[in-house]
Amino acid sequence: MSAIIALESLAKVKMECNDGQSATGYLRKAIKIATKFGHSTLGLQLNLVKALMLEKEYEDAFSAVSEILSVVPYDRSALEYLSLKAEILFELGRVSEAGETINRCITPPLASETNSMGNLAVLVSYGYISMSCQPPLVEQPLSALLRALSMQADNKRVRELLAKLLNAGYSSDMSRKEPDSRGLQELFRQLGGSGSSKSSTAPAFALLANVCKDHSAMRPCIRLLQNALSLEPHSASYALNLIHAHEIVGDFEAAISTLVIFCERNSTLAIRGHLQEAAILTCQDLLAAVRDQDDFVAVGEAAKVFYSFRWRDECIEVHLHRCEDPTSSTVTQLTSQPGASRTLADSELDLLALSFTAAKIFFLQGRLSRLPAIYRLLEPVRALSATPLHTTLVRNEHAYYQAIGQILAHKSATFLEALPLQSSLQPPLRDVSPSANPLYLLGDSHSLTSAWSKLPSQRLVVPKLVTGVKQWHLRADGDFYPKAHFQCTVDSIPNGSEVVVLVGEIDCREGMLLAVERDKYQSVEEAMKTTLQQFMQVLISLVKRKHFKIFVHPVPPVLRETRHLVMAYNILYEQSIKSLPKAFAENIRWLDLLPQLLMTSPLVNEVLTAPSVTLALSLGPRLGQETHLREELALDGTHLSPAYVPLLLGAYQKAAAL
Repeated sequence: MSAIIALESLAKVKMECNDGQSATGYLRKAIKIATKFGHSTLGLQLNLVKALMLEKEYEDAFSAVSEILSVVPYDRSALEYLSLKAEILFELGRVSEAGETINRCITPPLASETNSMGNLAVLVSYGYISMSCQPPLVEQPLSALLRALSMQADNKRVRELLAKLLNAGYSSDMSRKEPDSRGLQELFRQLGGSGSSKSSTAPAFALLANVCKDHSAMRPCIRLLQNALSLEPHSASYALNLIHAHEIVGDFEAAISTLVIFCERNSTLAIRGHLQEAAILTCQDLLAAVRDQDDFVAVGEAAKVFYSFRWRDECIEVHLHRCEDPTSSTVTQLTSQPGASRTLADSELDLLALSFTAAKIFFLQGRLSRLPAIYRLLEPVRALSATPLHTTLVRNEHAYYQAIGQILAHKSATFLEALPLQSSLQPPLRDVSPSANPLYLLGDSHSLTSAWSKLPSQRLVVPKLVTGVKQWHLRADGDFYPKAHFQCTVDSIPNGSEVVVLVGEIDCREGMLLAVERDKYQSVEEAMKTTLQQFMQVLISLVKRKHFKIFVHPVPPVLRETRHLVMAYNILYEQSIKSLPKAFAENIRWLDLLPQLLMTSPLVNEVLTAPSVTLALSLGPRLGQETHLREELALDGTHLSPAYVPLLLGAYQKAAAL
């Protein structure tokens, strides 16, 4: 019996990893043993059917499910098998038989005897078949899938099918204005209309918006959040999620507009001091900072404020006036004052997150003159929180706010004087004319470090941030929202541009290790090679579709804990770039930057002189402990300092000259 349990458990693990072939092997062995000793095999056979479907072995799956149905009674126990049979028939092209089979599950006598519309498997299969047939249905599958979602809100397949149904009919061009999809229209009808006055509907809209976002269905996501916010105009949470959705599709103006409208409607919404006395941040304050028409701050003043940013209590107390040692590169974590702090409510954290996000968007737009007022406004509030903000639900918004402040703190006055700071009446720097020949930096948060840096011939480095993106997100069959964000961001870059691509640090920090732990790969090296194979196709597609000239940035080796992974990955990464077909090698070039980021040491020389993935991985954490980032390049423990920009420029010039 223990052998059967072990084999079935292994099969389930493999199925979670989408490895139906291995799962099938384990299950066949388990069935053979169970049969020999007279144990029931129904559960094993059910999983075998699912494993065969995972491998798209539909003929074998049909035989397996038919064998089960020949022995089970025609009652509730048959529902899941019948629903699987219907899906298999549909995949085999036997559509009418599939329809007849699934209808047997939802009509008498079986339905009346078993309450089949309360069976999750039946609802999912019915939803899938009815939305996939020709012509596709909408009302029936939507009803079934909504009921399934209410039964199991975290069911991956239900969420995926719902997002697909609500997104069906939309084009991939997010810049086009299009009417609501049929699925969305039917949803509004079933939930009381798009202009519904039922406040109880708002949470349903918000939940479905999150379902859509998780599968890159951004048009219905935005519409659903707009409806949720119209029903609950005082919800900072709904406003924040809508702003982030606008960020994903690259509509910064809509994001700021959403913030402005929310603040206008909630001008008295506030965060009060530690004794709940006077407000220290209100929506009215934030609105003034965001909408200030006189935001063309004198360059010298802006430079002074930015250059004085230091995350220390004394800087907070004097409201960001220059610290005693403005040249110090030391950055410490902000801590609250004893006896002068309290736990912020979720609604207060959401208001704070809205403010953090405003700073992020203005930075990405190049509207740097807006930032001093926002940072002066928010620093006393950050000090109020008794709970470290990086441990709260707004940790991501806070991380960007903090990183941008520290990046600007390291920019010199000379740097800021060279920038055309923007007033609210001027176009944002994200609309830099292609004739100015900007160098675009496309990537995760590491792309912010060099943002708006000045290059020779008056060129600017223009940031194109894709929040939280991994290389793995961008694979052909991926549909998580960073992929939609990446595609929208790429579309905002003019064809034929020079683009530095900086993606991969999050893969090294968490993605590949987790994948190995979950048995998706036999080794870290296998995970790395698979990820790179997928990402090379992404780079090639950018050259084909957008005619970019791409400069590939190595993954920054900042974190000690993952430096061995980053070093190994960069070795494979460089080899992959330099092994591309000649047709693409001219337009996809490696930036030889990695050796210049670390202090020289025998260990660094050993790993990089004769590049060895095996050596880097075998050294493990020792590589991080015994090698060091160059001191002047340290920023916050995660990102490089802007002091590295000259190194980036040198590597770019060298690669461009090849």
